[in-house]
Amino acid sequence: MKKKLYTSLTIAIMILIFLFSSQSGEESSKTSGFILSLLPFFNNIESAEFYIRKLAHFSIYFLLGLSAFQMFSAYNHSKSKAFLFSILLCFLYACSDEFHQSFSSGRSPQVFDVFIDTMGAFISSFLSCCFFYKK
Repeated sequence: MKKKLYTSLTIAIMILIFLFSSQSGEESSKTSGFILSLLPFFNNIESAEFYIRKLAHFSIYFLLGLSAFQMFSAYNHSKSKAFLFSILLCFLYACSDEFHQSFSSGRSPQVFDVFIDTMGAFISSFLSCCFFYKK
């Protein structure tokens, strides 16, 4: 049961990332603008949009790393292998995601985004790994 649940969750998050990457630059800016409208304490919209976008990258890959770690753990991999496999999966998906963005109008691939994505996955996988070792 856990295998199906975490595999489905991992795939669902990957689909969500794919859909966000399919947005044009204009659509992506509207999404960021909507989030900024919910946070009235930002004075400089341009710099705030940069941070919102980077936080979105980090957050979605944090969730992907968490679900990927759980998925690999459910398939009876050791915790260290689950950690490594989840980081590798998220890194490769981040690379393919940035490549995919290059086909969306007004978007371009950014190596820095791959780094942020991988760090989000690394931190969630690391925390999951520490939590499971304590259990």
